[in-house]
Amino acid sequence: MEEFPEYMICAEDMQGNLCGCGGIEQNVLKYLAVEPLLRGEGVMASLLSELIQYAAEQGRTRLMVFTKPNNRELFEACGFYLIYQGGEAILLENRRNGLREYLERLRRETLRWGVRKTGSAAAAERFLQRDGARIGCIVANCNPFTLGHQFLAEQAARDCELVHFFVLSDPRSDYSPEDRMAMVRLGLEGMDRILLHETSEYIISAVTFPTYFYKERAQGQETNCRMDLELFGSRIAKSLGISVRYEGEEPNCTVTRQYHERMREILPSFGIEVKELKRLEKGGIVSASGIRKMIREGEWEAARKWLPEKEYFYLRELHGRG
Repeated sequence: MEEFPEYMICAEDMQGNLCGCGGIEQNVLKYLAVEPLLRGEGVMASLLSELIQYAAEQGRTRLMVFTKPNNRELFEACGFYLIYQGGEAILLENRRNGLREYLERLRRETLRWGVRKTGSAAAAERFLQRDGARIGCIVANCNPFTLGHQFLAEQAARDCELVHFFVLSDPRSDYSPEDRMAMVRLGLEGMDRILLHETSEYIISAVTFPTYFYKERAQGQETNCRMDLELFGSRIAKSLGISVRYEGEEPNCTVTRQYHERMREILPSFGIEVKELKRLEKGGIVSASGIRKMIREGEWEAARKWLPEKEYFYLRELHGRG
């Protein structure tokens, strides 16, 4: 297990022997297993019912599960729908059109950007769909948004006519998704080639790439991110016409570096160039984790060196409220 889930249940047979288990972390069902001799006896359905009830009590109605292909019929019978299948794994969610609705939202946001640029929906469609259009993307947590993130965005915007900047929606960071998005908006003001999006559950999330959120405990482990990258390449990038994905050079974190290596292996098969840019250096390398450490230790002037001015004051006010 990459991390013990927030809620775990077990099932016992008539003799009190463990015969099944399951857990939930945020909106992801995981570690579901049933004794082989008892499969088809309703044990899995009972586990799912209990976990779904727990999720409902927490106000979570949208659920996802990552499992083996031979479990597909079982989960579909319980109201889940397949959204990804690759090799030894499948991904299902309990909304029939969840991914499709997310893609439609991304396209609407992109069309609005195009209308602002060209003046009409028809002109925007022609601009975005024409041959040779170079459309890029960046995916980042921005915990917090740094001069390094700003530098990466500036470089990508010089290289592309449109850059989709995805900010992770997962809440397991020092700063909330709302605060991180607010910092990114401040840091990218005036960059009219950049379009911001939330990632929802479909890009680097608790279900597509859980190891990302336990980097400190996962150093040295093999990074399992194929599903995340194949889902991005086959559905998200294809829907938006993305042809290049930008990444910052990663000299320190093993998990992120392995993710970048997999990106370079997997995304070109979907027609996506992966472009690694050297990190911004200012007498050292900009690191979000290093900035967080400075802030925790009250070294605000040291942190200020690595932060855009507006983000620095945003963080000062945010920590002052805390």
